[in-house]
Amino acid sequence: MIMSLALLLAAADPPTLYQRIRQHYIADPAAFASLGRPAPQMAEIAWLVGTWDVSAVVDEQGAPPSSGTSVISPAFGGAWLEVRDTYPGALNLAYLGYSTAEGRWIVVALDNLMNASRSGAPAWANGRITFEGDYLILGMPAHLRQTIERQSDHAFSVVTEELVGERWSRVASRYYRRHAAH
Repeated sequence: MIMSLALLLAAADPPTLYQRIRQHYIADPAAFASLGRPAPQMAEIAWLVGTWDVSAVVDEQGAPPSSGTSVISPAFGGAWLEVRDTYPGALNLAYLGYSTAEGRWIVVALDNLMNASRSGAPAWANGRITFEGDYLILGMPAHLRQTIERQSDHAFSVVTEELVGERWSRVASRYYRRHAAH
């Protein structure tokens, strides 16, 4: 009897995704109660909300900068910040938020060139945060890191670097200045 029960249990399928989720949140009711609400960490980036003038250098090998506008606003009830960058012929849409389930900051980005990416970072420190991950850009694989750095309440930058061989090489920079109200 004990042997047949052991064989039956060994043959059982592992729990499905939603079964694992249910088990996790039954064991942690506080985590369940926090779902769908902005993480307290979102207060750290409230200063980003607004309209920004952007100067972007996409090719660090000498291409002229392009100018654009970025509108950053709360999305999904404040769980994310939506970052909508618009340049002549280009639209980049990103979502920045803190995942309490993962214990880290997440950025999800899409653009009109059909690029889509997701990466994470552990924490903001001294006004900066670095996201790192493997990307597929225009069909080309790359290991990138993006560092967001706050210069003031009215200025920040996003520097993108690629790991080429054993060293990091800057491939793009975006400089944001808060749009002056008219």
